[in-house]
Amino acid sequence: MKKKVLAFVLATTFMMGSSGMALAAKRCKGKVVKIEGEEMVIHLKGKCKIKEGTKVTVKAKKTKAVEGC
Repeated sequence: MKKKVLAFVLATTFMMGSSGMALAAKRCKGKVVKIEGEEMVIHLKGKCKIKEGTKVTVKAKKTKAVEGC
C-alpha cells in the first residue's frame, strides 16, 4: 500500500512540476521587419522579456487555405 501511495505522490509532483514549466514559458508576438543574410529583425508587440542577443526558435504560423465556390 505504501508503494502505491508513494508512486501516486511522485507522479503528481512530477506532473505539477512539468506543467509549471510549460506555463512559465512566455510567448511573444511580433512581425518580421527585415532579413539581412542570416540575421532577422523582429518588431515585438507588447511586453516581452527577451533581450537583445538571446537565442530563440521561431515557428511560422500555419495558414489554412480557404476555398471559394
